[in-house]
Parts: sequence; C-alpha cells; structure tokens
Amino acid sequence: WVPMSIESETKLGTVQFTLNYFINSALIQIQFIILAYLLSFIYLGFYISPSTGLWPLIISDIVIFCLSNPERDLYFFCTVKAKYYPFILIGFFFLLNGFSLQLDIISGLIFGYLHVFYIGKKLELSSSTIVFFENSFIFRPLKNFSSNFTLI
Repeated sequence: WVPMSIESETKLGTVQFTLNYFINSALIQIQFIILAYLLSFIYLGFYISPSTGLWPLIISDIVIFCLSNPERDLYFFCTVKAKYYPFILIGFFFLLNGFSLQLDIISGLIFGYLHVFYIGKKLELSSSTIVFFENSFIFRPLKNFSSNFTLI
C-alpha cells in the first residue's frame, strides 16, 4: 500500500491526495456506522464492533488500485491477478482473526467498489478547489518542502 500511495501522491499532488484521504476516510466511517447500526438488528455484536484505524482506508485504496489495473499481476504468497487480490487479502484477514470478519474492513471493501463504479467521479475535486486549498493557511506551509507535490 505504501508504494501505491507514494505513486498516487506524486500523480495527484500532496494537497489533493490529503483531501482525498480525509474525504474517503470520513465516508468510509459514515458507511461503517450505518452498516453497524443496520446489522445490529441481526446481531448486537456489530453495533459494538470498533473501526481499526487505517485498515478500512487501506483496503478501499487497494480495491480502487486493483480495479484500475485488473489484469496486473500482484504477489501474495503466489502471483495473483489484481482483480482477485482484495478478496484474497480479506480471506487472509478472516483466517488471522480466528474466522471472523471485521465490519470496518468489509466497509472499506464496499466503499472501494462503490468508489470505482458509482461515486468516484462525483468525488473528484476541481482544479480551482485544489488551488484554493493549496493557497489556504492550512496547506500553504507545505509548499516550502521540496518533497511536496503541488498542482501548480
């Protein structure tokens, strides 16, 4: 995930990458809360299950990357096509967690598919929005770093 994120930040720019990170994280967590609430009517344990930090976002980023390059070969104990990689990864987590699914990881998986097929284009930020944030007091200090990537 880290090399993929570095490549994405280089392509998009630091500000857009950061804004995408926060927007996607917020939407994943909102989706997680809704799923936890709805599934709590079936099993109360879903209502009290925690969200484990970055993992939902990492899974969604992996899904988005894999679906943008579905025939690419990735390595996970063996060579596997990218379009199958998220499910193999979820299966691996399922085994590691004692045959239990984590709702937040499933939420990240669902968000990744929703992003690719339904909401990705709607979440794209315009160039003027990115320039506005690059010039804002929050992101302006980042322009002085040589490793920062800007839109302009």
